[in-house]
Amino acid sequence: MVLPNPGVIAAPAAILVETPLAVSFTAIAVSWSAVGSAYLAGYEIEFRPTSVAVWQGYAGGFGATAVAIPTAEPTAFRVRAQARSGAVSGWREALVPAAASGLAATGIAGGVRLSGGFPPDGVRLQVFEASSASLTAATKLASEPTALPWGRTGLTTGQTRWYWLRSVSAEGNVSAFAGPVTATAL
Repeated sequence: MVLPNPGVIAAPAAILVETPLAVSFTAIAVSWSAVGSAYLAGYEIEFRPTSVAVWQGYAGGFGATAVAIPTAEPTAFRVRAQARSGAVSGWREALVPAAASGLAATGIAGGVRLSGGFPPDGVRLQVFEASSASLTAATKLASEPTALPWGRTGLTTGQTRWYWLRSVSAEGNVSAFAGPVTATAL
């Protein structure tokens, strides 16, 4: 009979970030899959806001599988399991994805076409729209395109709109905003 090694523990299989839907936020929720081990003592959680160069510890020996981290900017997260023996797993990470690049907006019949470079580590984009050049006045559109170019329809001729895009990673983490770009519907 072979017993499990108490000096080895698996990493959480997945990490998920609750994507902020507002222009600004004060915290981001992150959760991870539980590690099924009789030797599990808890989890170590670290975070790194984009304006900070080093990882910051949130908690050690933390027993829950979810936490809300106070932050007002795109933030990377990582979590690992810790065994009672003191052994730790590898990190499971949710990094900040790259922002869309080279954005442009062009008026089309009944709308606006947004084009540019889709980030390689993004799976979808959040599109924020405003009738002025104010990001704080922008609202998130329901549609989340998975490629560029993308067309915003439903506008009337002469309507001018400003757009900001934020990429979303497979784990649900968000990038900084790209934009604004503006165009007038034809």
